Amino acid sequence: MAESESVVLVRAHNRDRYLASLFAPDDKRENLLALYGFDAEIARIPSLVSEPQLGEIRLQWWRDTLVALYAGEGVDHPLALQLGEAIRVGKLAERSLQALIDARSRELYADAMPSLNDLEGYLGETRSAMLQMAAQILTSGKGQGLADAAGFGGVAQGIAELLEAKPRLPHGGNHLMPAMAYDDLQQHAEKRLAEYELAATTLPYDAKPAFLPLATVAARLAKLRRKGPGNNISPLRAQWLLWRASRSV
Repeated sequence: MAESESVVLVRAHNRDRYLASLFAPDDKRENLLALYGFDAEIARIPSLVSEPQLGEIRLQWWRDTLVALYAGEGVDHPLALQLGEAIRVGKLAERSLQALIDARSRELYADAMPSLNDLEGYLGETRSAMLQMAAQILTSGKGQGLADAAGFGGVAQGIAELLEAKPRLPHGGNHLMPAMAYDDLQQHAEKRLAEYELAATTLPYDAKPAFLPLATVAARLAKLRRKGPGNNISPLRAQWLLWRASRSV
């Protein structure tokens, strides 16, 4: 049986999410992967185009496709069809998905991230929003009690990802990180992770697989503190951390 486009995208571009999805209930896994696949497709657009205008065209196609999905119009795209079912199951708000596209569009440009507050806003509309929507899919649209965990966790996760990828990012990642000392940014991520861990103690049981990708963040931040930007934990280490965290799900 051929794998869906969403499975291929997520496994190639966000292995933590792919592995975490394996611990989701069978009847929700494809919907979860459809959401993750959509984000992976949007996130990779800046690396696929040679100039911002071409990226904007691709992003606008997805904006228009979302409008069509919410209007109940037919779409002829396998990933969009899968996303439509995920939207229905999770009762996902169109504004959240459109805001995610808008936030990703800043990755097309070299404009500097003005401040830490702006970084938190960007991560809130991308990483935190994805945690919230994934949890909604797993709880069939019940989003109560998730905002704090998603907000804090998404910021910690996002800063760790940006610091890991910094040497490989366009413009050295300076368009996505504010002009502040590396240690201060690292410390902020650690603070947000501690706040997430406290908020996560009250997560609904059904929502927990959505937050499994955060099981690797503490180890990622610890390695970054020891070795500096550009250093990742090994895939085997990440897989083991996800497996260990899954034992409590």
